[in-house]
Order: sequence, then C-alpha cells, then structure tokens
Amino acid sequence: MCAVDGQRLRFTLDMKRFIRVSQLVAILLYIPLVQVLTILDNSHSKVMLFPEAWCRSQCRSLEWMVEVEQEYPGGVEHIYNPGCVPLLRCSGCCNDDKLACFPASTRNISIQLLRITPAERSREYVLLSFLEHQSCECRPRRHHLRNQHRRTQKGKRRRIRRGRTDAGM
Repeated sequence: MCAVDGQRLRFTLDMKRFIRVSQLVAILLYIPLVQVLTILDNSHSKVMLFPEAWCRSQCRSLEWMVEVEQEYPGGVEHIYNPGCVPLLRCSGCCNDDKLACFPASTRNISIQLLRITPAERSREYVLLSFLEHQSCECRPRRHHLRNQHRRTQKGKRRRIRRGRTDAGM
C-alpha cells in the first residue's frame, strides 16, 4: 500500500512540475508575441514577421534593373536610353552554403530603346534582345564543384604516384 502511495505522490509531483514548466513556456512564447504586436500597434514602420521574411528570401526570379552596357559591353560608341532595363533575374537564398540560386529556365525578351550615336549625331529606335530568368532553382555552387573536381584530381595523382613508387620497389 505504501508503494502505491509513493507512486501517486511522485506522479502528482511530476504533473505539477510539468504544469509549471508548461506555464513558463507559454509565458515565454506569449511575451515575444505581445512585444511584436505592441511594436506593430505603436510603430509607424512596417514589421515583417518570420513567415513572410522566409517566403520572400527564397530563390526565385525578381525584377532587377540591369544596365544596358553590362549586357552589351561592345557598344561604346552608342548611348542607350533608358540606360537600364527591368529584367527578371534569379535572386534569393538557398539556405545551404553549398547551393546557389541559378536559372532553371530562361527566355529572350526584346526591348525597344533609343540608340544615340554622338559621333554621327543620330538617334534611332532599336530592338535589343535580353535574357530573362523565368524560373530559378538551388544548385551546387560552381566554385564548390571546381574544388571538388580538384580534390578528386589530386587524389588520382596521389594514387598514381603511390602506384609508381610501389611498383618501383
């Protein structure tokens, strides 16, 4: 009978401990939420919560302003207006240092620009073709692949050298 009472007492104490810990966890989780809500209510600036920050930081195609000279570096005798164009380009995080955001599919888009040639004092509308990134995906970084290739090459060379020295003995 005494052993049963001891088990009940232990169980009761464990339950009380569990309830206290649960209450503490609930309070600790509640305080940051109240702080965030207070900031949202009292602040004139926008607060971006984690779920939105996570979604918006992922690898995807975004509109970037790209300089025409960057895409057509050989045309130094021309000035293009506008000087930059809006293009979809891959950007974002892959949440792994070994991965980077690369285009999965691309398309060409033609944009009409004004090409000015100061030497000839001429202006004309031209269509220039630009590459847009339609969809993006996380892939191994190029330098990471090169380093892996170098390591395997070094390993092969070492094995070859060892084989030659072993054969010579």
